Amino acid sequence: MIREVVVGAMALVHHNLHGARCKVCRTEYLEAYEELALEESGPERSLSDYLAKVTSVSGRNLGTYWPKDVVRAMNLHRQDALRVQVLDADTMIIQRSHEHPPK
Repeated sequence: MIREVVVGAMALVHHNLHGARCKVCRTEYLEAYEELALEESGPERSLSDYLAKVTSVSGRNLGTYWPKDVVRAMNLHRQDALRVQVLDADTMIIQRSHEHPPK
């Protein structure tokens, strides 16, 4: 079974959930442990949005100042590597990378 949860402009999709579907009305019922897991990992737990400021660093490079709540929540440190995936002209995903950043 699949469960989709929409939070603002983001959709969280949970795959391979266990449960049952009524043959008559097609209503889906998840196993209790799946419901509990979804509630515990739900978007209301920690999703927030923050405004970060982009500044000029040097030449053609830009830098970003992250709010202290983001730094604390992500446990970010100087020289950490982040992977940026551009989705469109207004949207990107930033994810911690375990690769070493270029120097």
